[in-house]
Amino acid sequence: MHCKMSVEKALKNVEGVESASVDLLRKEAIITGSVARGILIKAVEDAGYSVPA
Repeated sequence: MHCKMSVEKALKNVEGVESASVDLLRKEAIITGSVARGILIKAVEDAGYSVPA
């Protein structure tokens, strides 16, 4: 659960993200807002996590 919260926090801290919800079992994040995919990936990686291809 800690990983989920950490990734959500990293995504929510990105300017332009209105909300973020992470599902670890499905390996997906649902984001609302207007942000380029690359910026979101960088935020997750900067938080110490990897993004599946």
